[in-house]
Amino acid sequence: VKTFSGYTVFDVPIVINPGTKVLLGEGAVLVFKDTLQAVGTRELPIRFIPATKEQPPWGAVVLMGKGARGSSLYRCDMSGGSGYKENIREYSGMLSIHNVTGVQVTDCVFMDNHTVDDMIHVVYGDVVFNRCKLIGAHLDALDIDMADALIIDCLFDGSGNDGVDLMGSNIRIIHSTMKNNSDKGISVGEGTNLFSVQNSIIGNLIGLESKDQSVALLFNNEFIDNKKSLSAYKKNWQYGDGGDILVSKSLFMENDEDAIADKDSHI
Repeated sequence: VKTFSGYTVFDVPIVINPGTKVLLGEGAVLVFKDTLQAVGTRELPIRFIPATKEQPPWGAVVLMGKGARGSSLYRCDMSGGSGYKENIREYSGMLSIHNVTGVQVTDCVFMDNHTVDDMIHVVYGDVVFNRCKLIGAHLDALDIDMADALIIDCLFDGSGNDGVDLMGSNIRIIHSTMKNNSDKGISVGEGTNLFSVQNSIIGNLIGLESKDQSVALLFNNEFIDNKKSLSAYKKNWQYGDGGDILVSKSLFMENDEDAIADKDSHI
């Protein structure tokens, strides 16, 4: 068991052993500026959780900068966090990954975040998410800005806003499920390129939305019981055009509306 409070920076490589409980006090932030290897097992996951049941949320776990390249989270559970904001820095996710390449997040479960916009926020760099579950996010479950990401066999369930929110990024999503999200299953915005294969998009307000010079290529997806399955439009005049969606070999079933595009967009 390791207990932390306040703002802690690690600038040397850190290894967290299987079965470790990382107990975080109110507002506590852990910033890893060198490589983090948090590798649990099925029987002994690593847990990042509040220090006490009654406390307000802890802050954020942060991978920060080029020194953290190649960090890995495996069999980690994370719950009860929020984010962190002060005059000179802001981390808008319970897990925040800023300007880091080669990050692997595998077989991890994220639940019960509070206060700030995102459960996980990625900006710059590249990340692979494999077999992860993001459940009951306060607003967006996974927010990716100006980064590359590969998302495989993940679940985004019951978010207060979007399951996956993308801006200015290159993203591949494969064999994943976005269901029961209060706004969009996948939001594809601000010049994002999305390649989506074998995904299930179920019970969202909007299944997938492409806007502002974004392109979404969808193959062998299923859209079931969404209020609106596909939406493409121009939101920000600065981007000139709306969104484009190409969908092939996909299933649409029991949606209130299958597809709608404005005059600047195409499906």
